[in-house]
Amino acid sequence: MVNSSDNYSEKYLNNLCEGFIIQIFSDEEIDFDLVGKMMDAVEKNLGFSKAIIDAILSEKKNIYLEFQNYSNMQHLSNIFYNISTSIDSPNHKFYDLNFAIIFIGERSYFVDQYSQNKFYLCSLLSKNKIYSRKSFWMDLIKLKLSRRVEDHFKKISSIQHNIIF
Repeated sequence: MVNSSDNYSEKYLNNLCEGFIIQIFSDEEIDFDLVGKMMDAVEKNLGFSKAIIDAILSEKKNIYLEFQNYSNMQHLSNIFYNISTSIDSPNHKFYDLNFAIIFIGERSYFVDQYSQNKFYLCSLLSKNKIYSRKSFWMDLIKLKLSRRVEDHFKKISSIQHNIIF
């Protein structure tokens, strides 16, 4: 799907990400070819997954992200699911991206203009097996706790180091 002559150059991936961000939050459904290119790039370059998530997080003007098109929210859900299945092990260097996916999922929604019902991205994500596994949530909790303990030890070490010297 991704043009081999572009060979995932940084410029190509940046342009792909920019085009995706513009289209995903528009009121028109995102181009299927672009979704395919995004899925392909995510599968072949996990660093690109981080770039997508960072771009989405920087896009937010306030705490919530409102989708103008429900199908676009579904496409993003599928991309997030692809990312999460690619980094399924807590030992994976990009496993932390799951925290960002959950963060975005909790704060992203679509409002149906006719019924005024609000649909959240996290609801779509929860329909995928990976997010409904108890082990997934236990791994995330363990990782979060271990990171907090590490940060706390670093803080204590820093304070002790400053007192000694």
